[in-house]
Formats: sequence, structure tokens, C-alpha cells
Amino acid sequence: MKQERSLSAGETERIAGALARKLLRMRRTAKKALVVRLKGNLGSGKTTFVRGFLKTCGVRGPIASPTFVLVRRYRIPKKNPGGITHILHIDAYRIAKPAELSMLGFKEWLNDPGALIMIEWPERVRSILPPSALRIGLKHGRKKHERIITLPHTLSVSNY
Repeated sequence: MKQERSLSAGETERIAGALARKLLRMRRTAKKALVVRLKGNLGSGKTTFVRGFLKTCGVRGPIASPTFVLVRRYRIPKKNPGGITHILHIDAYRIAKPAELSMLGFKEWLNDPGALIMIEWPERVRSILPPSALRIGLKHGRKKHERIITLPHTLSVSNY
């Protein structure tokens, strides 16, 4: 795992944007959705990370946390080699049992090769997540606005 250090929300968004550019450039032959697990404590920057990711993918307009609606869907206007056409942003914080997410159609979303699923609080629904899900960790640093973002080595975004 590779750690990136962010000292502001804007920097967290830039790191997420670098990851988005990298993932959108990757050619995928998968027949299923790409799943990204965003793990971190409250206020660690998960939604800020998603916002930067979505902006880089060309999403315009307000990008809000799905805390109360559980899922928000965004269309990706840019064509990309990975064939990603939309992003589902899920906040599982209020989900008591993984079956609740399944009832919303999660299994169908997993079988959609055009989907990229970004899920906050993945530990709440761990049992229904694919083992291939990318793991991204966010945690508070020592300074007030500092965040430590942990990415898989294969997706390092140094010099973002």
C-alpha cells in the first residue's frame, strides 16, 4: 500500500482526481462493476475524495453525500477506455444489515460493467462486497486538516 499526504480538502480532491484519471485510462475487460471501498473515520475525507473523483470524471453540479438517501448515481460524460459510464456513490453508514443494500439492487449494480461503485463505510456491508474491490483508506493526520490516504501500490498517484 502507498500513502499520500493531504493538507487540505483541495489536495484530497486532487489526489482523488489523479486516481480517477488513472482508473479511467485503464482498459478493462471485466464483465462486472469496478468497486472502490473507502474506509475511514467520520470526517476523514471520504466524501471529499469522492467529490474530487467525480469532478475529474466530468460530473458537474452539486455533489453531495448520500448519507440520507444511501445512494447517488452520476453519469460520466467522458468516454474512457475502461467503459465506465456511471458512478454509484454509496454511504453504508446507516445500513444495519447488508441485506438492506441488496434490496436496493446492489447485486444488479455489481453485474453492470459500466458501473464504478464507490462505497463509504464498506465494513458495514463487507459480506456482500467482491474480494476484488479496491481498498482506499483515509485517516486524520497530526495537523488539523491533514489526511493520510492509503492507496494500492498499483494505483499510486505520486506527483499528482
